[in-house]
Amino acid sequence: MDIAIEICEGLQAAHVEGIIHRDIKPGNLFLTRKGQVKILDFGLAQATDSEELVAETSVDAGLSGTQPPMGTTSYMSPEQLRKERLDPRTDLFFFRDCSL
Repeated sequence: MDIAIEICEGLQAAHVEGIIHRDIKPGNLFLTRKGQVKILDFGLAQATDSEELVAETSVDAGLSGTQPPMGTTSYMSPEQLRKERLDPRTDLFFFRDCSL
């Protein structure tokens, strides 16, 4: 429970700064030797004040006209999968069935 609380506190800090991680998964969480949780890989992060805050950030949809959503599909919120407008709650979807 302590680890989950630390993850939530880290996400809250990002969300207060207007950042949505969009790829929260076990591989992007690191537990230090001191027992602190570090949230890694903000490569897909996006500012919440962006008018284009949707799951897909690529302008080029490719030859087929479609492109899979960016991120790890098995950890994505339904909004990300549907390429809808996102808010900080999308980062919390990770906890639905996660075993840390």
